[in-house]
Formats: sequence, C-alpha cells, structure tokens
Amino acid sequence: MSIETVQRWVLTALICAVSSFPVGALVVVTHQTRDHDSAGAVLLCVMTAVIGIVAVTAILLIHQRSPWSLFLVIGLLPAIGSAIWTWTA
Repeated sequence: MSIETVQRWVLTALICAVSSFPVGALVVVTHQTRDHDSAGAVLLCVMTAVIGIVAVTAILLIHQRSPWSLFLVIGLLPAIGSAIWTWTA
C-alpha cells in the first residue's frame, strides 16, 4: 500500500471521529428538546443532516470520488434516526 493510500484512510478515520461527536450530541439534544421547542428540534435535525452530508462529501473528495453519489444517504442516517427517535418516543 502506498503512503498516499494510507494518508487518505487516516484522514477518513479522522473525519469520521471528528464529525461523530457533534452528530451524536445533536441527536441526544434533539430528543431532549422535543417537549420544549418543536421548531428547535427540527432545526437540530437539519443541523445533524448537514454535518453528516459534509462529512461524507469530504470523505468522497479525499478518495477522489464524485461528491454526487448515493453514499450521501449515509450522511442523512443520523438525522433520520434522530427524527424517528424524537417523534415516536
């Protein structure tokens, strides 16, 4: 494996780690906010989706793939899970 390939995978792991902390926090805060402020909970879900999509796009660009891919749906999964958890519980 070349050094460039290793660098790409290390940067991918770093992006995943850095983006998972705010996404996880937003999911929990969204669930706790639903009773007090429904509009705020929706905004937090949107913020979660944006962070997820930006992280997946950055990873695709690092690996020299097109940013317009079905992999962008992976970035939406935390927001979808947060919305389901928030409004069905």
